[in-house]
Amino acid sequence: MVDNATDNVCASCRWVAGPCHTTVARPAQPPDGTAPMTDPHTHSPITVYTRPGCPYCFLLRRGLRRRHLTFTEINIWENPDAAAAVRAAADGNETVPTVHVAGQWLVNPRARTVADLARG
Repeated sequence: MVDNATDNVCASCRWVAGPCHTTVARPAQPPDGTAPMTDPHTHSPITVYTRPGCPYCFLLRRGLRRRHLTFTEINIWENPDAAAAVRAAADGNETVPTVHVAGQWLVNPRARTVADLARG
């Protein structure tokens, strides 16, 4: 299944933002391909810190896509600086998903909470 809400789907694992790569989500395009649907609201940048195979990360990414929010995903297993940032936000633990949005750090948040903060 191809998810038009992201830039690509991994050929090896068929996951969108799956365990073998990261991607940046974008709003889905309409079925007729005329023009991309855009979020009617501007929002603060969203950074989602994840690790491969995390089911909670998958659910958060799905919730953000459903709300047509763009985000940057960073795999903490591939980026030591990102892992350190997550530990600083999560009391020394590498708890994911951890999100940085609107100047705040959220540990394992709901997509609705992220959307509310991003849209201010």
